[in-house]
Amino acid sequence: ICDGLDECRSRSSMVADGLARLRKEFSPDVGLVVTTRPSSAGPAAKLELRESWLLKPMRGDVVQRQILDSVTARIELTDEQRAERQAKLKKVQRQQPEIASVPLLGNLIALLIGLGRDTDSADTVADILEKAIEQSLSRWEVHRSRAGGSLEPVATLLSNGILWDGFVEIGWLLTHEPTCTRNDASMRIEEVLIEHWSKSARHAQALGPHVVSFWDATISVFVEDHTGVLTARSRVFADLADALWVSRSSDTAKTHWIQEAVCHGNRKENFLLACMKDPGLPDLALRVVVDADARRLLVEWLCDAATQMTMSDDVISAVLDDLAAE
Repeated sequence: ICDGLDECRSRSSMVADGLARLRKEFSPDVGLVVTTRPSSAGPAAKLELRESWLLKPMRGDVVQRQILDSVTARIELTDEQRAERQAKLKKVQRQQPEIASVPLLGNLIALLIGLGRDTDSADTVADILEKAIEQSLSRWEVHRSRAGGSLEPVATLLSNGILWDGFVEIGWLLTHEPTCTRNDASMRIEEVLIEHWSKSARHAQALGPHVVSFWDATISVFVEDHTGVLTARSRVFADLADALWVSRSSDTAKTHWIQEAVCHGNRKENFLLACMKDPGLPDLALRVVVDADARRLLVEWLCDAATQMTMSDDVISAVLDDLAAE
């Protein structure tokens, strides 16, 4: 059993060639099993083995409900509180079935909701996902500390901050580029490591691919298909990363981002998430969006979001003025 051909990355083709030669030397009664993600399905085909594809877990939602019930049974909750947490988990499973189907994230979200330590009743699905991702990073950090010197040397150079920046940058790329390859993402992260983390070009080139691999193989948020193209496990991950990217950008970058988002008209979720992360963004948007059609769309978005976030008196007044003019 040879597990994880895809983890050989750029050498997977060479490894597959070696396995093919080795197989010829085996006795006919020796079986061979090679596992891989779709990203290395091409090299694996060289082995001419019968293909079997793992099915997605069929009862993931049931397991998550069992986790929730187990957690809530151990802490003192009223029937109403228990029902609220059950309803919140069902909401995540209904709105984001792609997330609930990933055991790592789905089970962690069930745990977070059950404990109620990091979530409250006002949290959106995106809020819960962000906290689940942060928890995943923390758990990985604990695992790395325990593993000590048994990890690859490069793993000791990956901090939570660098990995979180990687999440934001990859998600931003997936939102703004038609296609994003592993190489595209690595190059983007290398730029960030040089500009914001003061890494040398050599260190940045060494770390970039590992940051991409972390979000693919370890957390499974942005996954690579057999053609080398990265996709978000769910669009909400890319939307969230895009919102986090703009919330920490300069006013000039925010202005360009707002105009592009409203111009495209299909980035409402990104815009509203960004407004939740940066309360000053609605005011800036109303100042920089002057085109009549774009302005109308912006006001519509803000009206729809009125119950989801707190808006300043100036923003409310401006929206009311626009509505009255209409």
